[in-house]
Amino acid sequence: MLSHSEQESFNIDCLLAKLTQCLEAQPDKVDLRSYVEAYDELYKLFMALGTLFGFVASDVRDKCDILKKYLTEVEHYSSVEGMIEYEMAEDLITADATNGCRTLLRLHRAMPFVARFLERVHAAGENDALKKHGKEAYDQTLAQYHPWLIRKAVGLAVYSLPTRKNLLNIIAGETSERHEYVAGVAPTVVSRLDAVFEKVQVLYSEKSLLDLPWNPFTFVSDQRMTMDGDNDSPPISDQEKVRIASDFIQHAPPGEFNEVFNDVRILINNDALLKEGVSASIAQYNKEQLIPVKVQDAEIPSLISDYNDIGGGRFYDPRSKLSFKVDHLRKEAMDFQGWSADSKVESWRAALEEEMTSYVGDHYRGMVSGGAFGPSALIMDQDVAKKLKFVAYCACMCIIMKTDEIQSAQELTRIICDAENKYQSAIVENYHTMSDTTFKALRRQLPVTRTKIDWNKILSYSIGKELNRQ
Repeated sequence: MLSHSEQESFNIDCLLAKLTQCLEAQPDKVDLRSYVEAYDELYKLFMALGTLFGFVASDVRDKCDILKKYLTEVEHYSSVEGMIEYEMAEDLITADATNGCRTLLRLHRAMPFVARFLERVHAAGENDALKKHGKEAYDQTLAQYHPWLIRKAVGLAVYSLPTRKNLLNIIAGETSERHEYVAGVAPTVVSRLDAVFEKVQVLYSEKSLLDLPWNPFTFVSDQRMTMDGDNDSPPISDQEKVRIASDFIQHAPPGEFNEVFNDVRILINNDALLKEGVSASIAQYNKEQLIPVKVQDAEIPSLISDYNDIGGGRFYDPRSKLSFKVDHLRKEAMDFQGWSADSKVESWRAALEEEMTSYVGDHYRGMVSGGAFGPSALIMDQDVAKKLKFVAYCACMCIIMKTDEIQSAQELTRIICDAENKYQSAIVENYHTMSDTTFKALRRQLPVTRTKIDWNKILSYSIGKELNRQ
């Protein structure tokens, strides 16, 4: 009889037994009760992976609880085959958002992740950090089913994974004998996981059930969205969908707009509503991010922003003396027309452009800042020069203007250079003080590994080295 503490901890023998029963309890069928009980053990494993994996464990628990309710109907839900046959015959798969087939599919998709992760843990060195192995296993399996937000959450969660040794301490105890025993059983567990997965995969494939739809805008009663959004609450209105989607788009990280937009498109599941509802948000995002667009017959793209917005959806490019409209989704300029520059400031603008082009070429070769640790933003020629052109056109340069255009341009460039030096120096200084501030604040958030961290030497740890490379 297991003690209470043993009942609450992951037991690899129990997992192996339940996986074996999945395949052997009923001739030529997958035993559903054993399948759910195997996931009860996997739930404990997810809990052992650290606090940040709690949302994964919670979702597994929700799915298991749903299936356990169906298990009371022994006649129809004793096996996966029986469940599929019954729900298809009664048309429950499309009528009920929490049907057994759809719920099981979410667990089914997670099984290869567990197998590939355990495979990598088995092959890892005793003191190896598992974040790389966890990320590789996730990218190979579950990532294809998850929207951008969840992929980012998992990308953060893997940093909380312990070392191989500490994970074994948590799930098997601290004796070397137990570690060796778990290591010996692990390949058999992986083999059983793969066997159960393949059998269920064939069943779902034969019935065309591998792509059952889900409603990501459905929330459970406590207003928490599950990993796949499955539940039986009513979906929110189109207006609320547009509001949420617009907020996602406006807060998309630089360089990841396409990933966010593709996920938003899946969430909305209505291209007409998406185009009508979030087009203004996309346009505003592009202007705030100073998105470059290719201008007709011009070598250097033009930035779009509030500063060169002349109304009516048109923007101007002083370099080529053209105005144009923008397809904000494709990020393409079109409908080019001639545009007359302000002759009063054109000579000043041209001088500033020439000076800044030279500055960018000297300081941002290859379009990045040099040094062991520098800003990750890519600054292109037109990025810097264009921003300053707009300032010139505002005629606000009187505070530094000299009588000569070239001298004024050089003075502006010097001010920019000084500001950039201060900015990059501040980044380096703040990074080196993170061991006493940010990382120390994370102390209570990181999992217990039974190994004290010397926060004054955080740069020598793997997480510090990885951040330094980025």
